[in-house]
Amino acid sequence: MARNIDWYYFQGKASWSKVQVPDLEYKNWTIRVHLNPESLNTFNKLKEDDGEVSGILNEVKRDDDGDFVNFKRPMFKNFGSGDEPLAPPEVLDCESRPMKKEEHIGNGSDVTIKCECYKYNKPFRKGKGRALRMVAVKVDNLVPYTRADFTERQEKAVEGLDQQPKQTVGW
Repeated sequence: MARNIDWYYFQGKASWSKVQVPDLEYKNWTIRVHLNPESLNTFNKLKEDDGEVSGILNEVKRDDDGDFVNFKRPMFKNFGSGDEPLAPPEVLDCESRPMKKEEHIGNGSDVTIKCECYKYNKPFRKGKGRALRMVAVKVDNLVPYTRADFTERQEKAVEGLDQQPKQTVGW
């Protein structure tokens, strides 16, 4: 059975990227993107109802840097017969080559997000809805991930390591 999927592309500045290593607490891959005006317009149109199909439920949020969206891809999805693992999003560099897992996407990187928009039946026979799921990320301009991007937990974890002597070779 063929699925009815439309593909959408969104561009903007990335932050809080967890697309190479998933967020294990919430069991998904995620990336926050401050959308450019064209992408924000496209996103907002998907939120509108289309006939008898409800718009996407994803929220546009605002912070000091402007409007942003959190794109996600779950690690597992129930398609009717229990949870099935989903593959991680593909992550490409600016030349469309797979990015190395150890090369993290730093805040401020320019990215293009590819999403699938699919229809689903709402619970309790309340009609149809649309949903958006991240499929791939292309890093158009990489800003390297640095210690300035660390969370408070990460900073606490590495505290003191800088003061330790470097190992000598051949111990």
